[in-house]
Amino acid sequence: MSDSRRRHVFLLPWPLAGVGGVNGVVRNLAREFSESGPLRPLVVETHGEPAGRESPAPNQEVETFRMTLLSPYDERHPLRALISFCVRAPFLLFSLRAFCLDRRVDVLNPHFVGVDHFCLVLLKRLGLFSGRVLLSFHGSDIRHMIQSKGIERWFSRLTVRWADYLVPCSEGLRDEVLLFAPECSRRIVPVQNGIDVDLFRRLSAAEFEFPAPFAARPRLLNIGAFEYKKAHDVLLRAFSLLRQSHPLAALVVAGQSRSLFEATQRLVSELKLDADVLLYRDLPYERAASLIGCCDLFVLSSRWEMGRYGEGLAMVLLEAAAAGKPVVTTLSCGVAELIEDGETGWIVPPEDPGSLAAAIKEALDHPQEAARRASNLHQLVRRKFTWKKAHERYLELAETGESRRQ
Repeated sequence: MSDSRRRHVFLLPWPLAGVGGVNGVVRNLAREFSESGPLRPLVVETHGEPAGRESPAPNQEVETFRMTLLSPYDERHPLRALISFCVRAPFLLFSLRAFCLDRRVDVLNPHFVGVDHFCLVLLKRLGLFSGRVLLSFHGSDIRHMIQSKGIERWFSRLTVRWADYLVPCSEGLRDEVLLFAPECSRRIVPVQNGIDVDLFRRLSAAEFEFPAPFAARPRLLNIGAFEYKKAHDVLLRAFSLLRQSHPLAALVVAGQSRSLFEATQRLVSELKLDADVLLYRDLPYERAASLIGCCDLFVLSSRWEMGRYGEGLAMVLLEAAAAGKPVVTTLSCGVAELIEDGETGWIVPPEDPGSLAAAIKEALDHPQEAARRASNLHQLVRRKFTWKKAHERYLELAETGESRRQ
């Protein structure tokens, strides 16, 4: 029997199969839409085909198409890009309108927003699409808009002004969206990311084989791409201080290999921590999950400067909570929605190795208290941070069904 439901279209600027928190958000939301509710999911990867054409994307767990959207701005050739957009926009808009009609699209929902999504709000503005346009922000996308200038900033502002709703992934990120578009305050509606607690607990229960010198030691874990905002330099300096009171402790850091991986390796050597620190890069998701299950304490050291860099809502904190691990974290974007200092974990200021080391020491020195806070955090996430709740919030924003179309 065919599915007669209308469509909620998620748009991603990269392949859905790729590694990354945004991809996980879209995959899990799409699963919830598939299993229940009036809208059926479709993912559009906005790359790989000439503008306005779509083609099936093979081997995806969700029905997926590829399509290239036409951007009105290119930093290398701004004037050429604008002229090209003006010339080719009618064909693109016609193709997008046909796409939406053929697939009974009710919602266009880009995740990780950029100026290439201007064509979607223009489609709605011209009356060629009667559904909703929801722009979902995850962190560096809105920060790029805040720092943009000139014609790029102008098109970015039109994009957010003409959308129906702006959807940051945390209350903390809402403030940064508001910073860029204060006139849209009533249309900024945070939808917090979720996690399937039971599924992640099963993944994290798998054994992770450590090198022999690390097998029987208290293990601190940090997971985050090797880039500036993750502040691995602060973490390593804090760990160096911690070794004065906990010489047997070991630190494990895992993440995607980015620009600062080699610099992190050098700092480990400079601080004479080679025998106490393990660095893993580009681990498959399942192995990273098992790392969380095998740690004694999870530590997030991220930096945050509003409008410049930071988290959106760190998915890895949800994962640590699902695995029942105590958490020490810096005050980054979205953290206060999860961690209450003294109740569900430890929060310290960013850029402060001394405070971070002291909080880690307290957690290691008081295992019963750490377990209490970890249990409180686990229950909070199980109760509040679910994909079902996120799905319900998106349905509310979409205003689906006959009531909206009447």
